[in-house]
Amino acid sequence: MEGMLLQMDGSDHDWLERRGPQLVLLFAVDDATGKVPWGLFHPEEDSLGYFLLVQGIIERYGIPLSLYTDRHSVFRPVRRSRGGESRLPTAKGEVTQFGRAMSELGIFHAVAFSPEGKGRVERMANTLQDRLVSELRMAGASTLEEANHVLRAYLPRFNERFAVPAAQSQIAYRAVPSGMQLKGILCFKHRRKVAKDNTVKYNWRTLQLLPNADRRSHAGSHVEVREHLDGSLTVVSQGRTIPTQEAPQRRSVLRERRPPTLAQQATGTSWQAI
Repeated sequence: MEGMLLQMDGSDHDWLERRGPQLVLLFAVDDATGKVPWGLFHPEEDSLGYFLLVQGIIERYGIPLSLYTDRHSVFRPVRRSRGGESRLPTAKGEVTQFGRAMSELGIFHAVAFSPEGKGRVERMANTLQDRLVSELRMAGASTLEEANHVLRAYLPRFNERFAVPAAQSQIAYRAVPSGMQLKGILCFKHRRKVAKDNTVKYNWRTLQLLPNADRRSHAGSHVEVREHLDGSLTVVSQGRTIPTQEAPQRRSVLRERRPPTLAQQATGTSWQAI
């Protein structure tokens, strides 16, 4: 059935033939029909890109029953050894951000242990490298935005020509359940401890947790910081969103990020090294 199994992959190729940046095509192929339900060009093969891919599929078709991917670090936890990047055993039950999100969506996720295991998506990548590159060339696409514009117009034509009927006419895609918030699932979740001044730190940013009628301070407690696909942050505790505001940056951070002086510019000193 359509939507029962999607194979997903990323294709790193000179899609713009040196007219623009190097891009990766992230896409899915329906195993029953050969249809490409969605795809996007992205700067690299990473979790953000695959989250956007899954979001695009769900918004247009619904939640697929299962996914089949390779063993990229987006999909399978990796621990790096001191001497290189060899895969080491991970803790039992440990999953990636992508794996956690698929579990919350109720999508079964399996990984292939050889390129042959996901032959359909590999063959599709070769087909698109031939046909889609020509479309991008004729359109004169030279940026990420232009490439995605061409891709969005191309996929319906491609599916109409090459997709085949599924063995069974029923659709396996599921509607998003009432109350399920995709924004709170397709995001990056990190556990943080609230500091004594009622703030949490996330990368370069510091969030001030604001008091409400239920609780004036969360100091000392653990909360979940969610980084959404648009870059915004939300802090959640026991299923409830805590109101926040950006806190002033610490002096040490401001010193590290301040712009170079005229003298430093003249000598070529980078502000990042200050």
